[in-house]
Amino acid sequence: MNSPTSSWTIYEPIAKVRSVKDLSIYYGTETGNSRFVAETIAAEARARGAEVSVEDLVNVTPSRLTVPGRPVVIVISTWNRGKPPFYARRFCEELEKGTVRMDSVHYAVVGLGDEHYELFCACGRNVDAALEKAGAVRFAERVDLGASFRKLAPGVAKTLLDAMAKLP
Repeated sequence: MNSPTSSWTIYEPIAKVRSVKDLSIYYGTETGNSRFVAETIAAEARARGAEVSVEDLVNVTPSRLTVPGRPVVIVISTWNRGKPPFYARRFCEELEKGTVRMDSVHYAVVGLGDEHYELFCACGRNVDAALEKAGAVRFAERVDLGASFRKLAPGVAKTLLDAMAKLP
C-alpha cells in the first residue's frame, strides 16, 4: 500500500522537469536531418509540458533569439567545406558579425555533419562560438552528431532538456 509520501516522491521529478515552460528551437538544414533532430527535441519538450516553437533559420535573424526567459536550441548541419546550409547562411553571417548582444540568452547547439570530413560539424562550432562571443550563456555543451543522428537524437533531447530544467 502506498502512503501519500511515497506517491509524492514518484511525482516530484516530473514537477522539476516541467519547470521549463518555453523553448525556441531553430534549425538549418539541406537534407532535413537537422529538422528531424529539432522535431525530436521539440516532441520530448512538449511531452514534458513545455511550450515549444520550431522554426527554420531562413526566417530568423539573431535579434529574434533575445526573448527574455526563453531558452534557445540551434540545430544546424555543416555543408560544403564547413559552410552553413544555404538557407541558414544569412543568419550565420549576421550572427558572426556580432552586432546583437545576447547577454540574456540561454542556449545550446547541436551540430550535424559527416564525421569522415575534416570540418565535421564546423558550422555548429562556429554558431556556438559566435553566440558565446555575443554574451549568450550556454546551458548545455554543444553536441556534434554524425551518421547515427537518428539513433542518438532522443538521448540528446533528454540531456538538453534536463540541463535546461536547471536554469534559474
